[in-house]
Amino acid sequence: MIWAGMAVANEEMARKTNYFNYFGEIEQAPLSAITRWRDMILSWPVRALDHAGVRPNQVTFLSFTIQIIFFPWFFAREKWVPALIVVLTHVLLDCLDGSLARVQGTASRGGALLDMFNDITGMAIVALTVIFLGRETAPGLTALYVVLYLYLTFFTIFLNVMGRPFAIIIRTKYFFFGLVFLKYWLNVDFLEPFLVICSLYMALHAMLSMNRLVDCLNEEDNAGGEGEAAEPEKPGESPLKSDWLK
Repeated sequence: MIWAGMAVANEEMARKTNYFNYFGEIEQAPLSAITRWRDMILSWPVRALDHAGVRPNQVTFLSFTIQIIFFPWFFAREKWVPALIVVLTHVLLDCLDGSLARVQGTASRGGALLDMFNDITGMAIVALTVIFLGRETAPGLTALYVVLYLYLTFFTIFLNVMGRPFAIIIRTKYFFFGLVFLKYWLNVDFLEPFLVICSLYMALHAMLSMNRLVDCLNEEDNAGGEGEAAEPEKPGESPLKSDWLK
């Protein structure tokens, strides 16, 4: 049965990725349940893609291509319904690639990284479109939001892999998408206050993350210094090599 196969694949995915995502610690267990529920809902299109020989990375590339080409095109022409369809298609494909990888048994940290890159790029494309083509939206504030969102993602993944995750992470991408359409399609503008509040939160998160990351690296250095003498470095080997980077 496909459900049994996907359940096994979910466990294998969890083992391989080992918190290789940008969710908080207490979100990991609900995330697994949501993933199983999502896989059940998407089972029909996933089976169709699998039978057609489509690979997960091809779905990811299609999601990326649709967003980067068609969203700015429709946004510039104020075609809000097609622009919304592009974003929803991007989100759907972003879900399908992971489900397809689990069905095909190809789930990996490399695939998870590519999926996160596509996820972040999709948000950045919408933000950059607003910066360059949007009306009455502070471009500097939107750019700051994008930069801080990248910081939040990077630090969260890094700390998760190092075993020092935050309890919960507030991800604001889908709220951002919704407020963009409210502003430009329905003329309901809460976008700039949202950008201010989220930027303040993500700036605080970046400072706390940097402090936690420095403490973690110092603990590793101190633990290494108390152990046996380090082996001589091999030619071309980085002195910063650590088990969690293998």
